[in-house]
Amino acid sequence: MNSFEDRQNMKNKTSCAIVVTSIFDNLWIERISKEIIKMQIAFYSSTPTYRNIAKIHGFDKITDELSKLARLKKWNDMRKLITDSMLEEFTVISKPSKILDQIKSKYSNLLDRVTLYIPIDRNKIFWEEVLKNRT
Repeated sequence: MNSFEDRQNMKNKTSCAIVVTSIFDNLWIERISKEIIKMQIAFYSSTPTYRNIAKIHGFDKITDELSKLARLKKWNDMRKLITDSMLEEFTVISKPSKILDQIKSKYSNLLDRVTLYIPIDRNKIFWEEVLKNRT
């Protein structure tokens, strides 16, 4: 699903969207965040409900393999199947000062509200940086 029209059609057919974000302020945090997010995408994409969402985006073969690995409890192997294109489709990865603009750019015509999921605990200064440009 790459075009605005495809996304708009999906919005008309569904009432729910999941947006995973990774906000980083250094390369170490970015790498760790991506690995955590890959684990989440792998797990959810292996379940019947979320497999359908992944299939809408053209990741049918990967979700089938993820389901097989989940049945075998090979959790770490599942993470390795998540591609950069899957990360790009299902996440927004950004520096704190840019995350809100990137979310608006990607989802403004699709979502009414967004909840950020941050996989690594953050401090007050970090959140001030994220929220300083909100409108």
